[in-house]
Amino acid sequence: MLNRCGEKLNAGGTIIIRDGIEDEKEKHGVTKMTEVFSTKVFGFNKVEHELEFLPEERVLAFAEKFSLSVERLENKASSNVTYVLTA
Repeated sequence: MLNRCGEKLNAGGTIIIRDGIEDEKEKHGVTKMTEVFSTKVFGFNKVEHELEFLPEERVLAFAEKFSLSVERLENKASSNVTYVLTA
């Protein structure tokens, strides 16, 4: 899906990715716990497969592949990171 977004992105366009980044070891436990609550305990979000989290390298490799600039917005309490990728 990301590759299709990169291929279709207009000049000056933006892609925003927000995910729990598995590399953030100290804070990732909080993220995993909140995702389990939202999917399995309370059922706010529906899932068909096991939860997966991105390594930061995958986001950065995608940005490099499509020559996108990267702004990284970190969450202080969890491993959730927002990446603003701009063409």
